[in-house]
Amino acid sequence: MTSPTSPEEPEQLTVVDEEPQPGVLVVRLTGWLDLATAPGAEARLQELLDTRQPQSIVLDLSRTEFLGSAGVAVLLRVRRWALAQRSEPPCLVGLTAAARRTLHGL
Repeated sequence: MTSPTSPEEPEQLTVVDEEPQPGVLVVRLTGWLDLATAPGAEARLQELLDTRQPQSIVLDLSRTEFLGSAGVAVLLRVRRWALAQRSEPPCLVGLTAAARRTLHGL
């Protein structure tokens, strides 16, 4: 007798934001930031950037389990947005060793 198999659930990503003080946006990304989740994450980040117009952006990646090339592209677009708005470049915190290697030299 074989047991029923369930399809694997796709990896998820949650985006949680807070504004600890005016002009500072902190965004915590939890899960996988990859090809499947990047479009939704980018849409949420763009919404936050457009509505809050922060001067400082902190992206907390300490709970990001995987950072794929599509995720890196999202981070680069957030950086471009900040520079175009004359905000500070985003501060990335909580990078894993693997994420550091992926982002080295960008």
